[in-house]
Amino acid sequence: AASAAAAAAPAPAPAPVAPDPADILVSGTVSIFEEEDPEMRRTIAAMRTADRAALYVTVKPGGESSRVSGLMRGNTGVAAGAIRIPIKDLTFPYEFTVTKSNLFPEAVNNFEKLRGEELTVACRLDEDGMASTRGANDLAGVTYVIPKGVAGAGKGVAKVEMKGRPPAVKFLQDEKNKETNEAFKAK
Repeated sequence: AASAAAAAAPAPAPAPVAPDPADILVSGTVSIFEEEDPEMRRTIAAMRTADRAALYVTVKPGGESSRVSGLMRGNTGVAAGAIRIPIKDLTFPYEFTVTKSNLFPEAVNNFEKLRGEELTVACRLDEDGMASTRGANDLAGVTYVIPKGVAGAGKGVAKVEMKGRPPAVKFLQDEKNKETNEAFKAK
């Protein structure tokens, strides 16, 4: 009888396979600033109950210097790749790895070039789970990292700390979202 029960039990999930080091663009840890703050805890708890909420990790070529010049031009660069992780069972700090397979099709041929330059790593805990929208309760953070393959580089590990939006920005984002929703309803 014991062998029949063992045969009926589901097999354990296979352990995740570690990526080939040659395919890793950047790895790191994302954490939440003031995670113990009661308002932050409520925001994160609400996101966990939302079906679509997700953590996005986006990688762009160029580091802090390109960000400054990009802001002056009104363009901070095009993302080379991203990963989306549903947050239902996610715990922070969370370790992530962006590999060649996470690059967008137009960036795959530039993989080796990307491994040789400073990168911008942006993380966003997105309430509605849609990468194209920005919500008032979304948390965001950014850092700059030089991949391991570059001479003089650090460890090639990104450490990103996400924060909530300041109250004034939350208010403006809520107003913008209301206007957008009204425009869609009118159509």
